[in-house]
Amino acid sequence: MNGPAPTRTCSALARQAHQGGCIGEMIRTAIGRFPQRVAFIDAGREIDYAALGRLIGQTMAALRRLGLQRGDGVMQLSGNRVEVFVVMAAAYLMGLRSVTLHALGGHDDHAYIVGDAEPSVFITEAAHGKQAQALRAACLGVAHWFSHDACAGFADFRALAAALEPEPLVPEAQPNDIIRLAYTGGTTGKPKGVMLANRSVWMQAVLLMAARGMRAGMRVLCATPISYGAGAMIVPTLASGGCFILQRGFDPGQFIDALQAQRANAAFLVPTMIYKLLDHPRCASADFSSLELLSYV
Repeated sequence: MNGPAPTRTCSALARQAHQGGCIGEMIRTAIGRFPQRVAFIDAGREIDYAALGRLIGQTMAALRRLGLQRGDGVMQLSGNRVEVFVVMAAAYLMGLRSVTLHALGGHDDHAYIVGDAEPSVFITEAAHGKQAQALRAACLGVAHWFSHDACAGFADFRALAAALEPEPLVPEAQPNDIIRLAYTGGTTGKPKGVMLANRSVWMQAVLLMAARGMRAGMRVLCATPISYGAGAMIVPTLASGGCFILQRGFDPGQFIDALQAQRANAAFLVPTMIYKLLDHPRCASADFSSLELLSYV
């Protein structure tokens, strides 16, 4: 055996391991592996992996049409809907900085975050149109304002993207690129933007798959905002060929209905939601037999 070749190979592998992977590659691989499976259920609408890939590719084309380049920012103010993840995924692939505002946050905190993050594009939805209108009046540095759905005063981002041919899902972000800014709650002062590199978001997904035992084909019921902690479970779910079931908010009765109807295996809740679920009159008789994993923060 020739001695130097294995040394060079090991060195290359060591460098790759140190650099980390790319979350966009995980998304692309999942879409390629499971095209016919259902990736999301959103308000009764089923989106398979192939359709998800097309939506992401069209969103990449739309963001490119708006002039965004690697390192630019995209901000969203929206409840749980598949389009929020589609924009996040496009940003991860393109090397853009994704920022998702907490929908229950106040105007002052939101305005501060917009000014601090300096996004090029802001996307909202009709349910948060009044909040977004106030932000647009206060934040004059944002070039483009859109809505995921029909919302007075905002262009329809969905229509812009749907008119374009989808781009191939080619990851452009490097492992060290900052692809997400996660802002703290601001309870001890102004919200602080935590800069998350591509490789950090990737490693989080890998660790979640390992630490939480997310088996193949997991069905995850999500009533908490994907703009925050629950969103971290999406890519691990997709990477295992699973289905992410979105709810627009938490109601214990509706949660029980969805859990039973969809035979969900996993859920992400916060302690106050768990207590409300336990206190609900239907809890004792509900069928939780499909539930294998309950994550909470």
